[in-house]
Amino acid sequence: MRLFEAIKAENREILRTLSLLEDSTAGDPESRSRLLDALRVSIAEQNRIAEDYIYPIFTAAERGRELVERSRHELSEIDRAVEDATHWAMDDSGIKYRIGALSGQVRAHLTYETEELLPQADRLLGDDEEKALIEVITGRNERIAHKLRPH
Repeated sequence: MRLFEAIKAENREILRTLSLLEDSTAGDPESRSRLLDALRVSIAEQNRIAEDYIYPIFTAAERGRELVERSRHELSEIDRAVEDATHWAMDDSGIKYRIGALSGQVRAHLTYETEELLPQADRLLGDDEEKALIEVITGRNERIAHKLRPH
């Protein structure tokens, strides 16, 4: 479904930001701070979309509740890690390892979301429901809306 492909595209952007952040460990501390802030904003937006639009798809499915609980737990851990990262000294000699650990956490969650959560949501959501959800999301999130518009 187009909706989930747009979310996966958003995930790929998060992965690109992570790669840039990892590559910045030998570079400018200000660049790291900007990339970390971009990552924080993207993850917060993804979390909001999941809470507002994706998780409600699972309300009636037993297996779905388990998937949502896991996703919420992982995102909560990532939120804390990203918040902690905003207090790191970006010129610290150990920053490469800290960024690597954060990156691993985010990558693991995005893999889980892409391979388990979104495919299950796709199976539960009908075409009409998807169209209604797309209309709501495009009215509230320009980045996702752009991915959903025909080009």
